[in-house]
Amino acid sequence: MARVPDLPCAGTCGKLLWRSSTSLPEGQAMCRECRRNQPVKHGTQQGYGHRGCRCAECRAWNAFAQREYEKRRAAGVYETRPCADADCDRTAHARGMCKMHYRRWAREQGMINSPSDKWSDVRRSNSHARRARMGGAVNGDKVLTADLIARDGLDCSACGKPIATDQAWPHPLSLSIDHTTPVSRGGAHSLDNTTLMHLRCNISKGARVSGDQAEHQAATAGP
Repeated sequence: MARVPDLPCAGTCGKLLWRSSTSLPEGQAMCRECRRNQPVKHGTQQGYGHRGCRCAECRAWNAFAQREYEKRRAAGVYETRPCADADCDRTAHARGMCKMHYRRWAREQGMINSPSDKWSDVRRSNSHARRARMGGAVNGDKVLTADLIARDGLDCSACGKPIATDQAWPHPLSLSIDHTTPVSRGGAHSLDNTTLMHLRCNISKGARVSGDQAEHQAATAGP
C-alpha cells in the first residue's frame, strides 16, 4: 500500500502534509501557503527575518530612532561604559574591559593569540585549563613541562621508553602532555591528572582513561 500524507495542515486549507521526524505536533504544522497568509505579529521579526516588523508605525519609529542616533554621534555623545580596570580610562569593549585589557585577559585564558605570540608552556596550560573549566572541572596550579619532568623524568608513561626532547611537534616521538582522565570526560587540568607521553602514544590513547592499560598498551606497542 502506497504511503500518503497524513498530517493535517493547521491553517484554513485542510491539506494533508507529510509527517516526518521534524514535523510540528498536530494542530501546529502548517503548509507554506497558510504560513504566508498568517498575520505578522506587530513589532517583532516574525516573517521578516532580521529586519523586524515593516508596518508603517514601526518604519516611522525606526527612522526616528536612527535620526536620533546619528545626532548623538555627530555631537560626539557616545553611550559607553568605562573599563572595569580601576586604573584605565578607556571605554569598555567586551566583558566590561577595554580592548587592551580584554585581549590581555583572553591571551591569559588561551582564547586568542597574535602572530607575534609564541606558543609557550604557560599558554598551553591556560588553553587546557579553559577546556577543562568548560567541561565543569576544577583545575589546580599551572601545569608546566619542567615540573612534570622534575617529577616523572623523561620516560613515556604509556610505553616506558625515553622521550626525545630534541624532536619538535608534530614528530611522533616528540613530548606531549597527557591527561590521565581526559578533559573530554570531565578531567581537570592539574599536576595530579597529567603525565608525559610520546605524541604517538598520546594520540593512540585517545579519550581513554589511563587506568585502562590493556587496550592502550596493545595499541601503543611499537618496535
